[in-house]
Amino acid sequence: DQSHKELFLNYSSKNRPIGKETDEYLERFLAYFIYRHCTEAYDTEDFCRGLSFALFCERLFASLIYVIGAKTLNDVVETAVIISSEIEYSDENTEALTC
Repeated sequence: DQSHKELFLNYSSKNRPIGKETDEYLERFLAYFIYRHCTEAYDTEDFCRGLSFALFCERLFASLIYVIGAKTLNDVVETAVIISSEIEYSDENTEALTC
């Protein structure tokens, strides 16, 4: 989706939403990505690749929440769905980011 590509161009590791609730969303998002991409690692290098991917996705998530000004749980969930559908569940995009 071209609009998602444009949204992703707003990425900055410095953009971070502030708030206890948002911190909890970010923590859960990161925990999910670590579980999903690190638990089946077959060696240290594969584990590091999965962890790096998880950390990148969490920073992207934080950045997008900040940029769009997500205020509701629904806004946050929609942002997570965009990242999942465009990056995580696209083998081509995931591989491009992890290799």
